Amino acid sequence: MTQQIIISKQKVRDYDLTNLASWNGYSPEYAAWTEPAGRSEFRLYAYLSEKVNYTTILEVGTRHGGSTVALSANPSNDVITYDIIHWDTHDMLDKINIQAHIGNFMEDNIDYTDISIVMIDVDPHDGLQEPPMLQFLLDQEWSGLLLLDDIGPLWPAIQAWWDSLPYEKYDLTDIGHYSGTGLVNIGNKFTISVVE
Repeated sequence: MTQQIIISKQKVRDYDLTNLASWNGYSPEYAAWTEPAGRSEFRLYAYLSEKVNYTTILEVGTRHGGSTVALSANPSNDVITYDIIHWDTHDMLDKINIQAHIGNFMEDNIDYTDISIVMIDVDPHDGLQEPPMLQFLLDQEWSGLLLLDDIGPLWPAIQAWWDSLPYEKYDLTDIGHYSGTGLVNIGNKFTISVVE
């Protein structure tokens, strides 16, 4: 059964992050939590997490954990996040619906049928890691929403890859991250509408 997701740009802009801001060790006044949609991606990620229920969200590229916390906004969902190195801020991700891992997600036994959203944001932004990650997901017959960061002109290699993707996709940079945020709808789990 296909689920319809309507993304309201105004609701993303109005999304209140106050209840999330302290979960990764930063004060609620930390700039990324107070920046508007279109500068910071956190409002969009939290909003999208509330569009799916009782599912798993996979994040590839934890780094400081801000996106992890935003993706955990819906307490009915579990967030599994991966990074290849440990950052001190990972120790602050003690929210009950977050599981942080160090390593390569492609080497772990994950039930992809239960994952509705995958977010990929890895360094370096050279466009070399993302294509094999997507191919791996496709090989698992994964279906869902793929969130991509850094698809804008600041990162030409990722932008070129984004431009080449042959799927239903939405450039949500105006309500995402200033470096470019894209949403790809893969498979038939969801239908997407973006409204002002």
